[in-house]
Amino acid sequence: MTRREIARQARQMREDWDRRAAENARYYVATGKEEWSEEEFYRSGEVNLKQFVLNDLGNVCQGRDPKDMKVLEIGCGAGRITRAMAGVFGRVYGVDISREMVRQARRAVAGFPNARIFRNNGRDLSVVRDHWWQRFGWGQPLQVDFVFSYIVFQHIPSREFIESYVREAGRLLRPGGLFKFQVQGSPLAGERPDTWEGVAFNEQEARRMAERCGFEMRHHHAAGDQYYWLWFFKKGGEDREAREEYRRTGELELQHHIVGDGNICQGKGPKEMRVLEIGREGPITAALARYFGEVSVVDPGGEAPRLGAPRGRKRPFDFAFSPDAFGRLESRERMESYLREIHAVLRPGALFKFGVPGGTVGETALGEDEAREMAERCGFALRHREAMGAADCWLWLFKRTDEELRRIGELTVEHYIRNDLTNVCQGKQPKDMRVVFEAGWGEEGITRALAGFFGEVRKAEGSRRRPADFAFAFSAFQQMASREQIESVVRDVHRHLRPGALFKFRVRGSGTGGAAFSEREAREMAARCGFEMRSHHGSGQQDYWVWFFNGDGRKA
Repeated sequence: MTRREIARQARQMREDWDRRAAENARYYVATGKEEWSEEEFYRSGEVNLKQFVLNDLGNVCQGRDPKDMKVLEIGCGAGRITRAMAGVFGRVYGVDISREMVRQARRAVAGFPNARIFRNNGRDLSVVRDHWWQRFGWGQPLQVDFVFSYIVFQHIPSREFIESYVREAGRLLRPGGLFKFQVQGSPLAGERPDTWEGVAFNEQEARRMAERCGFEMRHHHAAGDQYYWLWFFKKGGEDREAREEYRRTGELELQHHIVGDGNICQGKGPKEMRVLEIGREGPITAALARYFGEVSVVDPGGEAPRLGAPRGRKRPFDFAFSPDAFGRLESRERMESYLREIHAVLRPGALFKFGVPGGTVGETALGEDEAREMAERCGFALRHREAMGAADCWLWLFKRTDEELRRIGELTVEHYIRNDLTNVCQGKQPKDMRVVFEAGWGEEGITRALAGFFGEVRKAEGSRRRPADFAFAFSAFQQMASREQIESVVRDVHRHLRPGALFKFRVRGSGTGGAAFSEREAREMAARCGFEMRSHHGSGQQDYWVWFFNGDGRKA
């Protein structure tokens, strides 16, 4: 690009972002909500700081005390995350191209004397300094320990501008320091990038940029996605002291979370165990590898990892561990999806120990009852918890053994089938009945217990044979994310039932999820699907049971 083109593009970025900031700065900084209150806006910055920085302190701090660190945010906007950083780190610098954004950011950090906001020219970071004389090269130049940027580079229309920022970040960073930032990674981004939908990078382009700018790209996450994260470490920091500090950090985490916890090994020698770590490689990863026989690491991607059941000679994992990955997930649905994948590769009775947000802040914050119910739906038993209700808590989830599954299946049949034989059997003998069971995750024990009680048990899907005499679902519908998905299954079950037969199942009767039903909504679904809802129990509660009878068959 010529100097004239660079000046024109910088002017366009400044004008566009001044206009957006004047129109609705908070919305254009965080588009998840059009009208933010000040409290909500700043709290969202705290949530993002925890997701992307505090959950990655091994790479960010590298053994340093955050209060001793100087950090820089590129593209600070209205100061949403800068303000949150100022409460954690010793010295915080924020920089933005927009005059109006800078004005609002300075107001946001007004109560934090350790934070400074600068307006730059859109091309470099020469304005960032501790003292005015550093501008002229006098005295010791400013050096920062960590540089961060989120939802900024995805709005820059030229790779030259982004690479200029990366070089400038390298100039200010200490050797070995981390520049963690997000770029547009989707190949579907606009063919003509502008100041809203910026230029995209693939993995190869990101690695080449790192090399050209004096960095080593050690990690990346969500390539091909709009939110493509890059970990650039400035070269020259691999000294002996830093490596030793990194090792000590891992050993401290190992001692704190693993050694001495008798739930983990369960009589096995650590060197005999296969262990799965969910999260990015960090200090704890190397410590786990020294302690256990075999360690595999899965870095969370945009979707839950398709771990799959162990095949061939590969035996299941004996233990799974995740110190912070679940704190980065965006929804409870994603969290539950991960739990099911982890369940599939653990041996029966094995432990999954992990950290999770507690309290009431954030989409994935869990209370004790919510954690217990999620564990049950995914085939685990929650047996221990620590610091429940605090900002960070730990859960001990044990995969149910075959004996536990058998007992759960027998209790389910006793409580929900045998105690309701009038409606279920309608005069038939159980062994003469064909039954449709819509199994949820981890309900193998219920499937076996139903097969032992009735003549035939099958799923609704597949070719239509003789109509079924009864249909049942225990947790399947509570694991579905939408009413539309549930209604589709209910319609399918209806096609397989004889007239008058009962479909007994439970849904969620409370909660904010899209799959929760009121009594009126359940009755309307029954009518749309060809059923008559003749009974219900637990309306407004987590477990809401409904009795749907097919068509005009006789009443039980």
